[in-house]
Amino acid sequence: MRVGYWVMVAIMLVVLAGCGWRNGVDAPLTAATPEETLPPVLTAPPTTTAQTTPLPPTEPPPSPTYPAISTLPEDIVPLVYAGNASDIERAFFIAVNATRTAHGLNALIWRDEIATAARLHSNELVTYDRWTHDGVDGSGVADRLQRQGIQGSGAGENLGAGENLGPFTYMEIAWFIIYGRADIPNDPNSWMGSPGHRANLLNPHWTYTGLGVATGNANTRFDLYITQNFLQYP
Repeated sequence: MRVGYWVMVAIMLVVLAGCGWRNGVDAPLTAATPEETLPPVLTAPPTTTAQTTPLPPTEPPPSPTYPAISTLPEDIVPLVYAGNASDIERAFFIAVNATRTAHGLNALIWRDEIATAARLHSNELVTYDRWTHDGVDGSGVADRLQRQGIQGSGAGENLGAGENLGPFTYMEIAWFIIYGRADIPNDPNSWMGSPGHRANLLNPHWTYTGLGVATGNANTRFDLYITQNFLQYP
């Protein structure tokens, strides 16, 4: 099936300073963001939206090289410990860390508790056919992490979704969400081609991550829902 049949949408949120541990005292992560306007359901090239909170000043990362997904077989990327990850979650974890290390950044460490929070949100998006960072109870990424016992000084979230995925391997799906279409340089509909998503993916302050992937059904707009949560600690 041609890549043109794909639909992928991604939105992101970054929650930064002013929350977390200070002088050894626990303080909860907090997040308050307005309800997202849902992107249209398309059968053409995907769309993205992004919300950001400015990061501390850093040197801009170098421009990425966008490889053709066909040249990136799964077996050439060394596996990294990923706890309770499913196969597709592990593929995303590998692709994210490969992207970060290619830009001179630290590889992220997997935490099962963060993955649990991400997985619960993906499952909720499927259950209620929603497309937003906000939980049905109004919770944000920081609230969901705190419920899993996670504390830190910053948190972030990327969402991705796709349909008509049958012909693709898990690693191809991961690379496509991150880099977009190989025939569109700096594809603006990819995480790396969208300034907000790229800033989140290449944030040098993150130390931990977890991913949660859920499968859609006949009542949902997408076939696959991906939530990636990031944590800055301390």
